[in-house]
Amino acid sequence: KPQCSASPADLLPPVAALMPRLPVGRATTGRIFGGVGRRGAGPAQGARVLLEEAERFRTLGWSCDEERSLIRAIAQADAEASISPSLARVSADARLRLALLLCQQGKSRDADSILAGLGYHARLSDMALTYRKSGASELTAKEEHEEVAQQQAQKRVFAMDGAVPSEVLRRLRVALEAPSAPFWAEHLYPEVDFFSYLFDLKSSPTNLVEELILHLKPLVVQRFPEVAQAHSAEWWMHNKGSEQWRGHGLHYDCNEHASTASPPGNGVAYPAVSAVVYLSEPPPSSGAAGPTLVLDQSLGGPAAPEGYLVAPRRGRMLLFDGRLLHGVLPGIACSVDTVGKSGSPAESTTLLATRSSEHGHGVGHHVHDLRRLTLMVGWWTEPVERRPGPEAAGGRAVLESNMTVPASGDTSWSWPSTLRPMGAAAHGATASSRAPVPVPVPMSRVRPAWQAVTAAEEVCHYSGIVAPPCPLVQQGAPFFAMGGVFLRDAGEADREALRRLQWARGLLPTAAAVDCTAIATSAVAHGACAEEK
Repeated sequence: KPQCSASPADLLPPVAALMPRLPVGRATTGRIFGGVGRRGAGPAQGARVLLEEAERFRTLGWSCDEERSLIRAIAQADAEASISPSLARVSADARLRLALLLCQQGKSRDADSILAGLGYHARLSDMALTYRKSGASELTAKEEHEEVAQQQAQKRVFAMDGAVPSEVLRRLRVALEAPSAPFWAEHLYPEVDFFSYLFDLKSSPTNLVEELILHLKPLVVQRFPEVAQAHSAEWWMHNKGSEQWRGHGLHYDCNEHASTASPPGNGVAYPAVSAVVYLSEPPPSSGAAGPTLVLDQSLGGPAAPEGYLVAPRRGRMLLFDGRLLHGVLPGIACSVDTVGKSGSPAESTTLLATRSSEHGHGVGHHVHDLRRLTLMVGWWTEPVERRPGPEAAGGRAVLESNMTVPASGDTSWSWPSTLRPMGAAAHGATASSRAPVPVPVPMSRVRPAWQAVTAAEEVCHYSGIVAPPCPLVQQGAPFFAMGGVFLRDAGEADREALRRLQWARGLLPTAAAVDCTAIATSAVAHGACAEEK
């Protein structure tokens, strides 16, 4: 068995010594969650339960309690990490989550020391990860006008408000906001995280989403004239709650079933333009409110010097070159550490309801308002193979990308009836008159986008957990951690993309981590790229 570089007895005292120095939260984990995993549980069970506690605290925004649970999980997992690969992975996961928390709190030096101990050498910049504290979006009217003009000139990323007619927006929210709605239930979402449909732009719309796509096309053409030649629009959706704070990993939009010789693109077919249409507006207090990050980085190119952050807002549309790397940053849930004195779960619910009410929603609807509901559209000028409609096999749906929408008479699917088209008025002159005039909005510029992980020379506050107790912990740290927030090197985002394409094409038996160097060599030889939409 691999030998530890330090014994548990040498490691645990420094970890325990951290506890009295942590800020005191509103309530202890034992009071809220019954002290599960504290007494009578072995290291394996106790460490995992503590990670679950940290997950709950993260959702509630109780950062002090989250930090305490993560440190205790590390201590318990490290005690037997040298003889248990599963505990070594728990230890690595807890360290990564602690590093993310510290980065988002602006304690990047402490975070970097932990990341360096795990073998990471690059990460998203402080400006990206502390987006709620950077103040980049706090602009005067003059600065806002200048920023919009500058962003319009760069022609790669663009955002506008008021893109969706109010009645279309209302109907989409009614049909899709509930996680149990037919659209999500029949597609096994979120168990099946990705599936998409292909809409022929020259055909008549068969549902409300396709009507909206026809309404949006002229707005997209104004910004990206090449979309006038688009023949199809691929669309898919996501519905996230505050507990899904991890965001959406950095990825490239592309067709994993097709390749092209047209440069640029490294032999991969990309949509001419990708669009994100925000159908809801989760308050900043929600873990689902992380902004979309678009990096000025394409497959095979240099690391992005800068990127743009766009916060979700109802009716907003984000447009960008379909070759760019993008994703959703992990959410920063609202902390109640400075609000009130009891810190009870009820207090947190009231706070979230109040925050939601401030965004124009009723207090009684804060649960729905915390959902992040988005529609994604890929505007295709490259050839795209249309796939058959979804089928049910053994009571489970068989889903893939670029599917045909079920026929109106197909009784196997009820979701189309919840998204019935409104008629010509929904995407014609009448709808345009009801919708607010779309206006460009300034995006928060992030520069630099990436930065090196540099371990602090001096002893940091978390020195007891900086060095993993044995090689198994470092080996348990995943590639492309936290969806690309932490990287072992600057090229890892592209290698992860190549790995996922190989898996999607059936060239890999599993999506689990493999030798990325071998994959990169093989995939480049075949002119491949990745996709994780």
